[in-house]
Amino acid sequence: MKFNSDNVLSVTAFIISVATVIALIYQSNLVREQNEMMQKEQYASVMPYLSMGFLGSDDDSSFELFLKNDGVGPAFIKEVNIKYQDSLYQMSIIQFYTEILKVENKNNVRMVRSDIGENTVLPANKKIPLLTFYTGQNEATDLLGAFATLEASIEIVYASIYDQKWKMNNMMDVHIPIE
Repeated sequence: MKFNSDNVLSVTAFIISVATVIALIYQSNLVREQNEMMQKEQYASVMPYLSMGFLGSDDDSSFELFLKNDGVGPAFIKEVNIKYQDSLYQMSIIQFYTEILKVENKNNVRMVRSDIGENTVLPANKKIPLLTFYTGQNEATDLLGAFATLEASIEIVYASIYDQKWKMNNMMDVHIPIE
């Protein structure tokens, strides 16, 4: 095999073109990884995180069940379900309290409620009192007992502004991503 200038130029051009293709593929992979990281960062910058709990005042004059968004972005409520004794109820908490638990307000305790449901938006770092009892905790015992013993659970499906969805299961603080 003779090495003349044409052969040397041809082999050199081939090696340079193969190296260019390899560098292009490597650079494309780096750009794709960078875009994925930026997208994750963007999603995390608006991620909601719901929590639920019970809160009583220091003097026992009020007692509330609340829902709070501890995340950095708004939570768009998509679905609210209450599971109780192997049944699923799509109703407000006050309806569950009166119709399913069959609690009667014998002492005429003042109750304030906030219904949440599909298309409710909970801004970041905001709290909604779902059900508030005034004048003591006695009337709240049945509701507290049902949720504290995990006999009943509230499942809330919520989404971020990028429509990433999670399912929250009341006080257990379990957040399951939904694909």
